[in-house]
Amino acid sequence: MLREAMQQLPIVGALQAFLELYRPDYADALRRSLAQGEELSPSSHPLVHELLGEALGRLGLSCNARIFQTPGASGSDNAGIWNAGDDVLLTLERGLLTTIDNKEVLQSIIGHELGSFGFGHLADPLHGLALVRDHRGALETGGRLDRDSRDLLALLASREADEAVETWYVLRQLCELNADRAGLIAQPDLHANLQGEILLSAGHTDRYGRHDTQSFLAQGRELIAQGDLDELLPETRPIAPLRAIAMEYFWRSDRFREITGHGPGEVRLEDFTHLLSRLVPLHFVPKGLWRVASSRKLPAFLLQDSELQTQPAAPPALPAWVEVEPVATKEAASMSMTELDRGRLAFYLAERVVTADNQLSKGERRFLLRLVRPRALADSILDEYERLHADEFLAQGSTLLSQGRALDTRTKAALVRIMIEAVKSDRKIEDDEIRLVAALAHGLDAERVGRLELENAFGSRVAEALGSC
Repeated sequence: MLREAMQQLPIVGALQAFLELYRPDYADALRRSLAQGEELSPSSHPLVHELLGEALGRLGLSCNARIFQTPGASGSDNAGIWNAGDDVLLTLERGLLTTIDNKEVLQSIIGHELGSFGFGHLADPLHGLALVRDHRGALETGGRLDRDSRDLLALLASREADEAVETWYVLRQLCELNADRAGLIAQPDLHANLQGEILLSAGHTDRYGRHDTQSFLAQGRELIAQGDLDELLPETRPIAPLRAIAMEYFWRSDRFREITGHGPGEVRLEDFTHLLSRLVPLHFVPKGLWRVASSRKLPAFLLQDSELQTQPAAPPALPAWVEVEPVATKEAASMSMTELDRGRLAFYLAERVVTADNQLSKGERRFLLRLVRPRALADSILDEYERLHADEFLAQGSTLLSQGRALDTRTKAALVRIMIEAVKSDRKIEDDEIRLVAALAHGLDAERVGRLELENAFGSRVAEALGSC
């Protein structure tokens, strides 16, 4: 809507001929990549092409893509995309492939770039507007000017041109938020998408610690609460912690849950407009081009704790750790486990996964403590766990696993998803953990369901981990 309104501005019509001169060109980008970079072919970089193919499939896109590793124009680790029709050029700039050691993070970045292609951002006739204004300095110091340059300089000196460019900056920021949503659909792991944003804005983690997505979200909330962001706002991209807040909202939304089957689905996507004015400078847009309700009071979403509950959502009337079909559709054997036993089984499976490396991180401990609902049931199970010796815990778990073989397929799938969330709870995905989840799913007589759920969560990583099994 904003793009169409901008194109009706008289100043934009007057600049249109100049905009065509500065519009990014696929042929030029390809020529530079061939001269300065290295093409990553399917034979030399099969995993990168596999991630690209998976992302295209999840986004429902098709194209003829070529991938290059290039020095890049941005001077930092980044990615870029150009297209001419269905011919797409994806560039991974500088040390991006060495900065990112997690394929889920790389897939989220690829998905973001494909989002720019899918949404038509690359064909935007206004794409060169900022470059036209940036050229103003060169014109003013360029000595004798030809007639076209004098005409362009006169246009750029007007207040209307400044307004148009500032509005275009807002439009570009909105485009970035949409591309971020594409990244989340291409790789539905929120942590991977947030890690990608942190890596591109702050660089690779150092030997003194690691990037913390939870803290990054809290950082965004604190920044918004302080207000007065005008002097901090960049030109074509939203501030990184604010982009993280937008990603979190989309991941939590009903629409994301509907599209991907992931996320809690606890907020309405249509309510995002109440948050939007806190994330991008909509006040720069001239009146009449955009209207959005704003209030000094912070939206409720920003007042919530930013801690992420990544376990599968369930109907409110049921415990959050299991999905149960109506009793009338069950075999009697499916009801042989009590609610307490099903809670014990969920806890046993998750505990086995998070302790596979004989360590228990803060994130993993938090995940276990919040796994079972309602709280009274969780307290009962945790009290039992603390009293049991390790051998007794394993023996009890083995018995529960045998009983779980009689559960219905949906409940088994929910238990597998809990194990998958346990794998993710420390932000690291290990092949041994994937193999353990597959083995426990086999113990539940849910090998096929387990494989499907694992592939949905981790893609081709599963075939690599289970290939020798």
